Amino acid sequence: MIKRLLTATLSILLSMGTVLAQKPEVSLSAGFADPGEWICKLLPMENGNTLFFQFSPKKGIKATVYDIHHQVASEENNQISFFNEKQLSRVYFRGLFEMNGQAVLFLVRYQRKSSTLYRFVFNGNTGKLETETVVDDVARSPMIMGIKGIPDFYVKKDPASGYYAVATLNLQTGYANREIKVTHYSPAHQVVNQLSYTSPAEQYKYLVLQDMYVHGADYVFLTTVGFNIALSRKNAKVFVTRLSNGNEKIKEQYIEFGPLRAEPLIVVKYNPANQLIYMLSAVGAKTSWQESVMHTADDDMLLKMHTINPATMELSPEAYITHPGLTAYVKSNLKNKQPYKGIIQDFRPHQDGTVTILQEEMYGTIDTSSSMVISPGLTNAGSTQLGNIGIFRVNAAGKELPGSYAIAKSQYTDHYLRPYLIYRRPEIGWNYYTEVQLTGIYNDSYCSYDYLEAADKSYTIYNDFPVNVNKRTEDHRKKRAMLSFSNSNTVVAWFDGNSVQQRYLFGEPEEQVARYSKIDMITRGPGDQSFVTLMIVRKGNQKEAHIAWVKF
Repeated sequence: MIKRLLTATLSILLSMGTVLAQKPEVSLSAGFADPGEWICKLLPMENGNTLFFQFSPKKGIKATVYDIHHQVASEENNQISFFNEKQLSRVYFRGLFEMNGQAVLFLVRYQRKSSTLYRFVFNGNTGKLETETVVDDVARSPMIMGIKGIPDFYVKKDPASGYYAVATLNLQTGYANREIKVTHYSPAHQVVNQLSYTSPAEQYKYLVLQDMYVHGADYVFLTTVGFNIALSRKNAKVFVTRLSNGNEKIKEQYIEFGPLRAEPLIVVKYNPANQLIYMLSAVGAKTSWQESVMHTADDDMLLKMHTINPATMELSPEAYITHPGLTAYVKSNLKNKQPYKGIIQDFRPHQDGTVTILQEEMYGTIDTSSSMVISPGLTNAGSTQLGNIGIFRVNAAGKELPGSYAIAKSQYTDHYLRPYLIYRRPEIGWNYYTEVQLTGIYNDSYCSYDYLEAADKSYTIYNDFPVNVNKRTEDHRKKRAMLSFSNSNTVVAWFDGNSVQQRYLFGEPEEQVARYSKIDMITRGPGDQSFVTLMIVRKGNQKEAHIAWVKF
């Protein structure tokens, strides 16, 4: 009854005022106690179920299954046999996926003498933990020439199937980190292929894995950076590599990046429409004559794009991406005098071969007294202001197309956040909040934004204060900075061709009532036109959580 009333109220509120390009359908679960800052994960399944995982050092892994009608169908408190539940605060997240109708969780545990990758398989209908497996265990080596001897693991799943690959890193072979072991798995967790990859002719002592793509049972595609001086990337080289099933011969190509001062930041995506792999690279601006288009605490950066035919490994010419149209919009609408230099957070290839680039201003400071990396997207040493969002589209040659726009906002968190935050979101967000950390502004889960395309429209989802939304202005100077999110509401924004329009996703704000969501928990549903997230309703000093299903 409560759920029906909440859903009806949201439908009425969403129908008021400016109509969305396509009004989303919002459904809420029955309310439950706010999990606070404990780790939670969501996984929408193809059968219509949604699994909600809560990880507690006291209770282990609690799995709640919501059925297709968004009612609780099952609850399981799962105990872990491999290690004590108290140690959950000391493990690191590497992915949560659906495979064969089951939920599959990967965690890494760093120990004094070794690093271990675990796989946990849960029943997709009951949430019961069915199997626990040690996928790989690698002994730690001492620090060698400035390179920490900490083995690590990277897990990547094929977006179109249940095949996945595990890369084992930092093997410290022969006094150098020159080898990456890649194991290709079927959806039933059977080994399809396993190869140890080194640089061509083993000419580089160190290899850094940048990204990985899995194409069914056929192949695994890698991007790596090779270098010989541990504390320098001078003369480093970038390689793209295809490891094919049933073929021990490795197909690879060297990509000319010019003289590198720092390690490039590279991600890849496959476009099934033209069967090409798109590779975007953030590169230090001083390695080229090109003017920088992005700014980080580390460097001014360029953005380059290549396409790669995985069948032939043929490379397209490099395309330097610029966005004068986006800068013009920022100056005209957001009243910013400086060129837009937001950092790339993600990108979306389209059927026509064009690509949408998602950027966000990130003004970070790094605490040099500590450099402990929590996950691929952030470190706990430093702070970040997340500013205006920039969204634009380019053609296959990297040329900006009409329709670029920006969304004004200002958020703060006590973490130094790294580029590709949205892209890396499925691999990060595993951060237990200790008493020391809570003394800072620790808002990572509520910061930044997400982006969804549905029915030829695009929508941006983020949290903001009502005072910012209700001003109905794009002027960034009039936006109040967000240090805390408990007074915010989740907003959906879209571009109407002239300016950015905004509406509250979960209904108009009320006196002493706020409805905001964990942005880092937004998880796509089947079909990519829906998502599920955790929404918090704050009434005065009381908080209640709901699972929210949103369909455009």
